[in-house]
Order: sequence, then structure tokens, then C-alpha cells
Amino acid sequence: AGQRAALRSVAAIEAQVLQVRTLPQGQSVGYSATFVAPADLRLAIVNLGYADGYLRLLGRAGHALAVGVRCPIRGVVSMDLIAVELPPGAGITEGDWLSFPLDLPALAQAAGLTQYE
Repeated sequence: AGQRAALRSVAAIEAQVLQVRTLPQGQSVGYSATFVAPADLRLAIVNLGYADGYLRLLGRAGHALAVGVRCPIRGVVSMDLIAVELPPGAGITEGDWLSFPLDLPALAQAAGLTQYE
């Protein structure tokens, strides 16, 4: 009686890759240079941000899926863009689409929110 059912997603988020760049070791990305590359990394810049409803808090724990592989967000989610680390050899290029999973319980926990927020 007191048990709540978990919310489930009724929509999906996808974003298009606008640019693919190499971030050299020691260089930063994102507001306030919050992420510094520990090695040379291949990044996709995608057209998704907090203006689209993708929470800034998810920059710490959010990820995209590229060819079925988990790709962590690097740096802070900006108003219109997100930097996503691409796996070596993934073959992702400008114009491709990445998906952003909506595992509500996991995202809520990672962001320190409830599923309803």
C-alpha cells in the first residue's frame, strides 16, 4: 500500500554531433575549465544543453550512447552544447546522432534529485 512504482520514460533524447575534435592531454573543456583531459581524447560536441531541459547536474554522471557504447559527458553541460568523450575507433562523425538514456532512478540518484524533479 505504501510502496510507490518507479517512473518510467515515455520519451527518448537524441542529439546530433556538430563537431568532432581532439582534446589534447592537459587541455580543458566546459565552463570554468572543470574537465582537464588526462590523455588525448576524442570529443563530440552535440546540440543539447540545459536550455533543452538536460540538467546541468548531469554533467557529472550523464552519458550518451554511441554505437551502443557508454560515452561520458566531459565538462559542464552548457546552455546549448555538451561535450561527450568518444571511444577510440567508434567512427562517429559530424552529423551522426547520439542517444542520451533516461534511466530515471539512476539519473536522479547521480544528480541528487528525486525522479519527479
